Amino acid sequence: MIPCFEVRDSSLVKPEVSTRECGIVALKALLQLIPAGAVTTYCDIACLLGTSARQVGRLLRENDEPLIVPCHRVVRSDGGIGGYTFRSAPNPGFKERLLRLEGVKFSDGRVSLSSVVDLSLNLLGSTCCRKKVSP
Repeated sequence: MIPCFEVRDSSLVKPEVSTRECGIVALKALLQLIPAGAVTTYCDIACLLGTSARQVGRLLRENDEPLIVPCHRVVRSDGGIGGYTFRSAPNPGFKERLLRLEGVKFSDGRVSLSSVVDLSLNLLGSTCCRKKVSP
């Protein structure tokens, strides 16, 4: 996970929170960078956070502000919807409806490449993950 730091008295200091909490803060910040009508992948987020795509999914499942912090805008590298929990129950259909309402394009039941934002390219200048999403 990305290390967490705070600025205090013009100095960087490590806050009194766990590495996991720092990861959640960093994840929520990254999710805010995905515009409505676009998605990114679990792999891309994982690369930016220095963790696994599976761990990103676990952290997203714990999102306590699902519409404010848009965890529904993260999909699988193959364009599949991936998991989504709404009101304590798995509900990938709701995730797809949200994405369609926001204008995400689909092709053959998968997210279209034209709707994918490469956060690692935008933030680091290079792509972390191979794109498998359909054109």
